[in-house]
Amino acid sequence: MIIEIQNNFLPEKKYILGVLFNHYLGLEFQIRLSESANFSIILDNGRKLVFPDLFFTFSKDVDSLYQLKNLPEEVHLIKNEFAPESDLVALYGSDEFNKDKNITCGFDLVSSAFFMLTRWEEMISVKKDKHDRFPDEEALAVKFGFYHRPIVNEYVEFIWNALCYLGFEGNRKPHVFEPIITHDIDEMWRYATISRFLRAMAGDLIQRKSLTSLFATIKDFMQIHFQKKPDNYDTFQLLMQLSEEHHLKSRFYFIPGEIGETDVRYNIHHSRVNDVIHEIVKRGHEVGIHTSYDSYDDFKKFSQEVDRIKQICSEIKGGRQHYLRLKIPDTFRYWEKEGLKYDSTLGFAFDAGFRAGTCFSFPIFDLVKRKQLQLLEKPVTVMEVALRKKYNHPGDFLENMNHFIDVVKKYRGEFVLIWHNSSFNTWEWNDNWLSIYKQTVQKLSER
Repeated sequence: MIIEIQNNFLPEKKYILGVLFNHYLGLEFQIRLSESANFSIILDNGRKLVFPDLFFTFSKDVDSLYQLKNLPEEVHLIKNEFAPESDLVALYGSDEFNKDKNITCGFDLVSSAFFMLTRWEEMISVKKDKHDRFPDEEALAVKFGFYHRPIVNEYVEFIWNALCYLGFEGNRKPHVFEPIITHDIDEMWRYATISRFLRAMAGDLIQRKSLTSLFATIKDFMQIHFQKKPDNYDTFQLLMQLSEEHHLKSRFYFIPGEIGETDVRYNIHHSRVNDVIHEIVKRGHEVGIHTSYDSYDDFKKFSQEVDRIKQICSEIKGGRQHYLRLKIPDTFRYWEKEGLKYDSTLGFAFDAGFRAGTCFSFPIFDLVKRKQLQLLEKPVTVMEVALRKKYNHPGDFLENMNHFIDVVKKYRGEFVLIWHNSSFNTWEWNDNWLSIYKQTVQKLSER
């Protein structure tokens, strides 16, 4: 297979073609330069699949490529027989389509995929939320309402279906559905100090205005204090047991901080924290890093935290940024420089969905240095606190959780779930949370 491309922005084009055709489909190809402003996929039988090269013709150099003026202005929903859904989301181009000996498309599928995976819209945005993050509502996928679809996976299926029509006789890379259950350990104990206990009581009286909750909190605290029951956030045994019962593994991401640092609520060197980490490893689950609130734009701090957690557990493959804070491309460079294998930060804080448009892992592209990193991104599908913001009834929550699981299963992707160890005892649904989590794990285990 040969892919003809115009002789400009070669690092960018080679990256995205490599992800789509090799990383996702497992197909080998050769690049051939052409004068034509197209992406022409030429099969051994001479037939072609052609997409226009639109985005990369907007500018002559990288400095002027990633500009607000080059963001997609509108989105086309294209009806097409090769699309795996009822339509295909096109960010650049039109719905023109010709099918005879060759297939010629009017939409720039390649650049649409590049847009979603590289997150260059986030890099250039000057708008930030209170946590200095790219606001979810500013994402093109949210503005046009397709964030609940893994459109890059849909592109891959479109390519494959078109290639088969054109007579391609090779095999594609097999994918299987993979549930990835992760737990961000923001807190180890609900009542770590007396002041935390007092704040909990104040919340019962002032925020919830409930004497019932107040008495329950006092009873809770006394039982935990006198070791009649474990702390409400000490759910590690439960989480591991539920995963093990369904032949799954959990990944626990710890903040390697020390008390006094921003939003650090436990000391990574505490003996109880160390005991939990060693138990997790002993039982065959994964320990990862949940780099702290201030680490996203501070490499010295980031590196210090990696060193801290590796003193306790030397086998650290990856993890996630606290509060999903990212500075693109800097934060990704930190992960790469420290030799970490994967990051799993790209997800929404307001709802479930596909922030990068995919349910597959993919290699990160450094937009400034113009090179592919070794670092893989494992994008988040659902974070329980985000889905809870959107759906405040247990039935609606579970229905939408199941919907996203079904979508990822359809594309044989990776379903990355964030479920905090502290979530079972902090929200209004109380015991419903444990039931919902059990049902979620059960569905994830059904391949």
